[in-house]
Amino acid sequence: MVIIERLGFDDGQLKQYLELIDAHGVVTKEKDAKIAQIKAELYQLLAGNLMYKKADSLTSEIGKIQKEIELLHFNHFKDIKSLCNEKQLIEFEKLAKDLATVFGKTTE
Repeated sequence: MVIIERLGFDDGQLKQYLELIDAHGVVTKEKDAKIAQIKAELYQLLAGNLMYKKADSLTSEIGKIQKEIELLHFNHFKDIKSLCNEKQLIEFEKLAKDLATVFGKTTE
């Protein structure tokens, strides 16, 4: 809602924006689920003989997926930017400065 309010999308832009949101949500949820699966495997290691090499491998995989998620977010905002007209681009640039604050604290 923050983006819609700040950028003032028209009906056509709003439709494209919602399509972007849906596609982005599907991919990020898949990646979040994969991270959760790996974390479960990681913490299961505590129940038996600690396998530090395996723990290192699993945490590296989590880091790799988290990097992919951040790049997905970045590219998602690039896609949103491409929807903007000249006036909206000015607002988008202001929004871009706030992205870490507005979106950086979400936990889904």
